Amino acid sequence: LGGGISTPAFTCPGQLGKLAAVQMTLEDTWVNKFAALSVISMLLTGVSTGVGAQDLVPKEVEVISPWHIGVGIARNRVSISQESIDSVGAAAAPAVLDFMVVEKQDVATGLKLVVGYDVNRYFAVEVGAANFGKAGVEYDYRVGLSSVGFLRTDYKMEALFADAVGILPLAAGWSLLGRGGISIGRTVASFDGFPITLIASGDDRRQTKVRAKFGLGAIYEFTPRVSVRGEWERYQLPDPVSTLMGSNKLVKIDSLTASVVYRF
Repeated sequence: LGGGISTPAFTCPGQLGKLAAVQMTLEDTWVNKFAALSVISMLLTGVSTGVGAQDLVPKEVEVISPWHIGVGIARNRVSISQESIDSVGAAAAPAVLDFMVVEKQDVATGLKLVVGYDVNRYFAVEVGAANFGKAGVEYDYRVGLSSVGFLRTDYKMEALFADAVGILPLAAGWSLLGRGGISIGRTVASFDGFPITLIASGDDRRQTKVRAKFGLGAIYEFTPRVSVRGEWERYQLPDPVSTLMGSNKLVKIDSLTASVVYRF
């Protein structure tokens, strides 16, 4: 009775229920947060895996065939030997007549077609055909100052060829090329004149010969498939008129060609 009285601790049942509910709410909140973070982590992992898988899939690469084809237009300078020109003029008329060359057509437009195979980026082989157009010489025959006749000789020229082509790549799509090979050249010479002479009344003269050819040029690539070329080439073709006159001169052709080339 002489000491203090201690009061035992007492908690109301309603308070215990409230504490338990708060504790469960906190636990549910943490569980929900953990679940949400897990879902986000799995989504990010899936996206990352998908991107990585796409990186592992090989991209489609455009395959360029080693075969190519080209077509071009050419400006050809035709050189007929002066010996052939003089021989025809003298043989086409009696000795009492004088003659002079009044026209020499030595520039002609032609076409070129080529098919090739690229062995590698530095070397190719090509075959093709070239048409060089028509060249000619016209003569005037005179007695004194009076014209008494004329003669015209026309040359039609074409060739098949096979070349080895060397290519030197440069910067920015440019390359240099050099070519060398053989050509099977054919020349057809025809005569038209008045008065009719022995040479003018004869049939067309045809001749075919195999000769070496060579050339230089440049290439510019617009795309891996399409390119353009500028080239100079030297051809040597037979001269049937020279052969008719007892000589073996050649018709020399310097061909400047602009071509478009397509790779398959």
